[in-house]
Amino acid sequence: MWTLCVNNHNNRKKVADVGGIEAIVQSMKRHINVAKVQEMGCGALRNVSLKFVKNRKKIADIGGIEAVVEGMKRHINVAKVQEMGCGALKNLCAHTADVRNKIADLGGIIAIVEAMKKHVVMANIQKYGCGALRKLSKTHAGNRKIIVNVGGIEAVVEAMKKHFDVPKVQKYGHAALRRLKIKKPKI
Repeated sequence: MWTLCVNNHNNRKKVADVGGIEAIVQSMKRHINVAKVQEMGCGALRNVSLKFVKNRKKIADIGGIEAVVEGMKRHINVAKVQEMGCGALKNLCAHTADVRNKIADLGGIIAIVEAMKKHVVMANIQKYGCGALRKLSKTHAGNRKIIVNVGGIEAVVEAMKKHFDVPKVQKYGHAALRRLKIKKPKI
């Protein structure tokens, strides 16, 4: 399902219509200790939620956020799980305040920052992590406070320093710091 939904809105809808989202989340929960299942599940949720608000809501309603966060916690040392998990959380929190708040309440901010700290040399984790923190800090002072308290500012600045040549890390990092009301770091 991961590849079926890449750049294909019709397939994202079809996967949801035939119960694919439920199958992904159930698989992730059932096989929580299998890193490859978590990687592929997070990647599939990332792709099925891209630019599809209805799918984001469904994922949140059936325990998909919990599955992503728990997979990230269990497999903190597996970079691909962290990359796909940060990507899924980034897409899930786009344009939906309720989902952003749920991600924060379920420990998603902590999982993102931990992934960024643990895998600082991995550009995609930093890109998705900065992008997710940018979205999670949107219009929610409580989320901004959590980001600050768990070391999110330091994680974003470190990402920007390590990946000064990756435009999306810079773009998302600047935007996250702006939303957190932090001046642009000197790199």
